[in-house]
Amino acid sequence: MNLRRQGSVVFIVTYISWAISIVVLSYWNTIRGLIRLATLDEYSYLLAVPIIIAYIGFKRISGLNMKLTISMQSIAFSLLLISISSYLYMMSWTSELTLEIQALSLILMFWAFTALILSFETLAKIKNIIILSLLIAPIPRVILDYMAASLSRIVAEVVAAITNAELIIGTSIMLKTLGPNGETIVFEIGPACSGIISLMGFVIGLPLILDYIHSAEVSRERKVLAATISSISLLILLFLGNIARIVLIILSGRIWGLDTAMTVFHTTPSIILTVITVI
Repeated sequence: MNLRRQGSVVFIVTYISWAISIVVLSYWNTIRGLIRLATLDEYSYLLAVPIIIAYIGFKRISGLNMKLTISMQSIAFSLLLISISSYLYMMSWTSELTLEIQALSLILMFWAFTALILSFETLAKIKNIIILSLLIAPIPRVILDYMAASLSRIVAEVVAAITNAELIIGTSIMLKTLGPNGETIVFEIGPACSGIISLMGFVIGLPLILDYIHSAEVSRERKVLAATISSISLLILLFLGNIARIVLIILSGRIWGLDTAMTVFHTTPSIILTVITVI
């Protein structure tokens, strides 16, 4: 590495560190909101997203010849992103999606500072990282609730067919079966059992799969085919894994009772499935 390249790297690191500091200070309440949201099960994927972005970003940037430039075009583009970011931030206060819109504003503001010193050619080379950074914005709750409600019914119908449990659909979706002593046991298939939490593993796993496929030295057609098959396979694995988990809970309730089913077989398979998904 020559002195010029070393100087460029030092400047980029210093500048980006400064930009991150400015963005963090400006959006501190938004960041705190994202951290609190990430403590919820259905949004726990947000904890892994920054790590994945950093991992993939480091891999892409490390072998990239970064071209630094400050031109009228870069200044104009940066100001455009700042304007859009500021508009989104102001709009967030009158929207029901306050945190989601502020997160998008935060992302655009960071890339506005970055775009100020990078050429369009360099930005084009890291477009995948820019797109990936949008995952920091949480999925709106209304979408997650709709997906959870739809998945709950599908999961309950499949599990009922496999286990011969009675399906009860009312204000909530439940499966009724008999315990070891002939007592009636009722399991509610709520959002936590719908597979929506496991499905969020798709958000974590897909970028890693696509990055691995992108790095492979094969034709574009084979990359597209591999990406399609891998994405579908991941979704099917997550769905079947959750079905197997609920079936295990129902069967364990019949054999050992409700307490054993809910304490051992309800928690442990969830942890195992999550680990498998991330791997």
